[in-house]
Amino acid sequence: MILLGEEVDSVWNGMLGRIPVEKLQLLYMLKDTYNLYLLSNTNSIHWNTFSKKSFDYRGL
Repeated sequence: MILLGEEVDSVWNGMLGRIPVEKLQLLYMLKDTYNLYLLSNTNSIHWNTFSKKSFDYRGL
């Protein structure tokens, strides 16, 4: 069976969890006082999906 690019992305992203809302709320509060940076060992496929799902939260 040969998977297409979008199918590979979907399977690969299936391992992603969600950031708990409490942590997103904390980041939202901290961003007004501090410069926040994200360091991660993720890959571009995960980042594209994850940034749309989690970091659209209140403009983070």
